[in-house]
Amino acid sequence: MQLLRIVVARWWVIVLVCGVMIGATAAVMQLLPRQYTATTTMVIDSRPTDVLGAANSLAPVVAQSYLATQIDILQSERVAHAVVRTLGIDRNPVARQQWMADTNGVGTIEAYFAGRLTRSLDIRPSRDSSVVSLSFTGTDPQFAAQVANAFASSYIAVNLELRNQPSKLYANWFDDQLKGLRADAEQAQARVSAFQQRNGIVASDERLDVENARLTELSQQLSIAQSQAVDARSRSLGSAASVRSLPEVSSTPVLQTLRSDLLRAEARLQEASATMGPAHPTHERLSAEVGSLRERLDAELRNASGSVAAVSDVQRQREAELRSIVAGQKEKVLRLKAQRDEMLTLVREAETAQRVFDVALQRLAQTRLDSQNTQANAYVLNAAAVPGEPSSPKVRRNLILSAVLGLLLGLAACLMVELLDRRIRSRSDLEVSLQMPVLGSLPRSLARRPAVGALPWADTVISTNRS
Repeated sequence: MQLLRIVVARWWVIVLVCGVMIGATAAVMQLLPRQYTATTTMVIDSRPTDVLGAANSLAPVVAQSYLATQIDILQSERVAHAVVRTLGIDRNPVARQQWMADTNGVGTIEAYFAGRLTRSLDIRPSRDSSVVSLSFTGTDPQFAAQVANAFASSYIAVNLELRNQPSKLYANWFDDQLKGLRADAEQAQARVSAFQQRNGIVASDERLDVENARLTELSQQLSIAQSQAVDARSRSLGSAASVRSLPEVSSTPVLQTLRSDLLRAEARLQEASATMGPAHPTHERLSAEVGSLRERLDAELRNASGSVAAVSDVQRQREAELRSIVAGQKEKVLRLKAQRDEMLTLVREAETAQRVFDVALQRLAQTRLDSQNTQANAYVLNAAAVPGEPSSPKVRRNLILSAVLGLLLGLAACLMVELLDRRIRSRSDLEVSLQMPVLGSLPRSLARRPAVGALPWADTVISTNRS
């Protein structure tokens, strides 16, 4: 109540201070230039898409880091320089005069205005999304909207350039490497062709299989010839009786005919011997015939025995010839195997070189496509429009704040004035402050001169000193 009495008594101090504050604020706002803020909203996708259209998913932490990186790119000098060139500020004569007046030609005009534009730029990412607000504040509303939109478009161009630049470098590197890889592949294929021509090998060469089959057949023939040679050798080394008892000797048609003729001649000689004497001409003729047949049979047996020995020699010669042929065939098969192994080595080298060349060529095509990509992962959601109202100074807010501040300062000034000029306004001022007893009080209507600042319902206090 005491504070309320003081405020009521000195209300004019509060009104004066509050009025001064409001007037000063209004005057300052009239002097301050009007600032306009244009805002462009962009969507920065943290999942970059490659040239083949496959989206790469990123972890949340990586996505946040990616978004922070993109905001740093938005605030970079490279983007700001691109904005200056896009708006043609560096070619504006008025802007050039301002740059000369402020810097005396030190530095570049692009760096000067890029720094000024960046200082007036405000970038605010959304908390739970990939939307970024890009605001620019200036004295010209149309220029503010142009700068905000220019920052968005320049950022998209710089971001695309930063994405395509490594691909271009990789494409140039792959192009240089392909020259050597192409030469290696051609040389490897040339070695294969030269080897084929030198050794008479075609692409579908089956000589090794044919020669292997022939070697198997010759080996079988050699085995048979060896068996026959051993058999013939064992027969040729036997006695004459054993040789004559051989089936192939005794079963010849000539010997069988001679034996039959000899048996018939001996039978006739035996019949003649029974009736005739040895001096009989018939007996002598039959004896001579039997002797002749026996000589012929012996001659044929000797010839047959000689043929067995000859067959043994032939078998030995055939065995030796087959052995030589088999040895030559083995050597030929081994040579063909060596050629085939060398051929396979050369073919593998050529295939490896060709495969490396094909992979590099594919990577070159992919990097070239990626370097020519025109799809950025940042998009303008809402372009900045020309603001209709200034963003600063905020007249209503500043006047309200000045009124509140003036009220507080007025209360403080009111208390200071009261401390400097203390007044008695209630019974408690006498009893507590002055420690004087109160004898009584008169209503305000009975007092001739009421105290200054007394409330309408307060009584007039009459007090006296104890003495």
